[in-house]
Amino acid sequence: MASYNKLSTGWQFRVSFKDGSKYKTKSGNGYPTKKDAQAAAAEVEQRLHKGLDIKAGDVPFPEYYKQWAEVYKLGKFSFETDRNYQTAMRLVDKHFAGYRLKDISKRVYQTFINTYAETHSKATVRKIHNKVAPCLREAFRSGDIARDVAYGILITGSEGKKEADKYLNQDQTERLLDALMDGIQPTDTAKHVCILQLATGARIGEIMALTFDSLDFKQNMMIINKSWDYKDSFGFKSTKNKENRTISVNDNTMALMKTFVDQVKRNTLKNGVKNRHHLIFVGEGVNPLTVETVNKCLKGACIKAGVPAITSHGLRHTHASVLLHNNLDMHYVSERLGHKSQFTTASIYAHVIKEAREKGDQQAAAITNALFARAK
Repeated sequence: MASYNKLSTGWQFRVSFKDGSKYKTKSGNGYPTKKDAQAAAAEVEQRLHKGLDIKAGDVPFPEYYKQWAEVYKLGKFSFETDRNYQTAMRLVDKHFAGYRLKDISKRVYQTFINTYAETHSKATVRKIHNKVAPCLREAFRSGDIARDVAYGILITGSEGKKEADKYLNQDQTERLLDALMDGIQPTDTAKHVCILQLATGARIGEIMALTFDSLDFKQNMMIINKSWDYKDSFGFKSTKNKENRTISVNDNTMALMKTFVDQVKRNTLKNGVKNRHHLIFVGEGVNPLTVETVNKCLKGACIKAGVPAITSHGLRHTHASVLLHNNLDMHYVSERLGHKSQFTTASIYAHVIKEAREKGDQQAAAITNALFARAK
């Protein structure tokens, strides 16, 4: 049974109910209109009728979210997934400080998304939404809140870096290669990683997982049959599509790599430190080189070359784009990159294919114009 009073701070509701042998009351204050107070009271009565805990909504939302993540998500999947949920926890702690679970309305949650979107890309905003919204949906399904406040939320944010900005054109690639090669020494591990990735288009994890038997210096071939899990287990794992491949490497790169590999082997013997994984690319203490180290080296080389800064994954995009710009067969490029199918290649590099088609249109027009000019 609900009763209502108008106070100086707004409308108040009070719901009386029986809990076992005792009579108790649940109240709420500060509602702008009586209609709002009646709606809130109705939610309480509905929860009581269903036998749900009417105090669940009083839990601070950051605490509720942390408990939900710890029970259902953390430690259940990968290290990367855990890291994403921990990031979401920090954001919830910051934005929803002082909010109870029942205070999270659709407007409040949309404001959270909008605020985060002011400084992040749409893809990043969606990633955070996909980590927070399931908790709110579960709260709705379990009856802890009366509405699915995450339904119909608008995901905003910047478009992020376009695919076309993630690779270098052929002229820029040549300048970057010159910068990487300038004064290179057999001890410049990160530079060798960048050069080999630029020459092969292999994924950074595949390059990091190369062992001494992965390079065939007689045939100038690179064997890719594993990847390095640099985000989770920090050990070997299968390639992305669980398929092995062997790809050709140009003579100059293989000669450079031969000198580098010989130096790594000599250093290993000299230092007496066991390279238990037989990895080619290792840092101090024969630990695997980190992606951060590679990207730092690459950024410096890009600045030196006067080209847009890209990451190690951008080297893969650059390799593929250069091949496609030079009219190599799509099927060959797809196999070289280790894509599941050439449709994957076509979707990722649609911008390159479009440019090649436009170039082809211009060449075709020039040829036919010359042909018809002769006929006059």
